[in-house]
Formats: sequence, structure tokens, C-alpha cells
Amino acid sequence: MNDPDFITHLNDVIDAYQIDLIYPSHDSVVLKLSETQSHLHCKVIGSLPETCQICRSKNRTYQYFQSILNVPKVYKTLKEDVEYPIFLKPDVGQGSKGIFIASSIVEAEIYMQKDPSLVAMEFIPGPEYTIDCFTDRNGVLRFVGPRKRVRISNGISVNSHPVNDTRLDQMAELERWDCTGILVLILPS
Repeated sequence: MNDPDFITHLNDVIDAYQIDLIYPSHDSVVLKLSETQSHLHCKVIGSLPETCQICRSKNRTYQYFQSILNVPKVYKTLKEDVEYPIFLKPDVGQGSKGIFIASSIVEAEIYMQKDPSLVAMEFIPGPEYTIDCFTDRNGVLRFVGPRKRVRISNGISVNSHPVNDTRLDQMAELERWDCTGILVLILPS
């Protein structure tokens, strides 16, 4: 996907197989294809580039939702009034890859030196949920599918269970935006 000739090669495949639509499923590919839609020889099913950019960045996602949902506190620096332990995760990433729990400022600084892209945030213990959402082209939310994430392997949620929790459904209903994607939440027990 990062090859300079990616779009050219993808268009060759699109033309050869007469592909009309692409529905990307990996977060980075969703963003890449949304940003390059005008250069592709077929339509991409997905959200606007601005929406994909927000969803691909933890910082931008938390900033977007901070006035709508109860999001974890994000620490701009480790010098703030930080309550340890804290949770550290890459700004761009998925499936719990590259995450750490730091019990002290010393630990946090070690992790941050190894990966400066880490976002330092409030640690919220408890089960983690994913809300799969699908919004149609008119901004109407058509599907909300909350799942409890049970097991992560190689950065991917490989075991999850559907849950019936009206709080999760209500969160998906709070904001009408171009939302075809996934929202991962941790609810207080």
C-alpha cells in the first residue's frame, strides 16, 4: 500500500477484473483509498477522507468525541498532574499492538523514548467493547453492532461476543456523521 505505484497497480487489477466497487477492510487501506478515490478506476465504499483521518488517529478521535462522549483523559505531557498507572498506545494503530501500561513516570518515559507516537492517557480497567456501525450515504445510521472484545491475537480481535447494552447503542446514536467503521470503547464496570 505504501509503494509509490500502488494506485497504478491497483487500477491494473481493477481494469483486468472489471471491478466496480472496493470495500476496504483494513484501517490504513480505508484511509489510503478514501484519500485517493479520485485516482481510482472504481468506487470505494467508505467514508469521507476527513472522517477516515479522524478515525485513524487516537488523538483526533478523542478530540472529536470529547464534547459528545466520556472519553479517557489524554495527557499532553508526563509533567501534568498524571495519575498512575497510565495507558500508552500509538496514535495510529489497532488491535492492542504497541500498547503499554506504565506504573510510574520513569516507566512512561522509557516507553515514550522507544515510541514517541504513543498517546498517554488515563488507564481505565475493565472489559473493552467495539461498536461496529454502518451509516448510509444520507447519514442515516443503519446498523449498530456492539461486541465485547474477548481475545486479541497478533493485533486483531479474534474472539468477540455480541452484547445487548443500551448504553452502547445510545453512544452510536449520539452523533450523526459520515460513520462507516468501528468505535472501540471501554465502559466503567
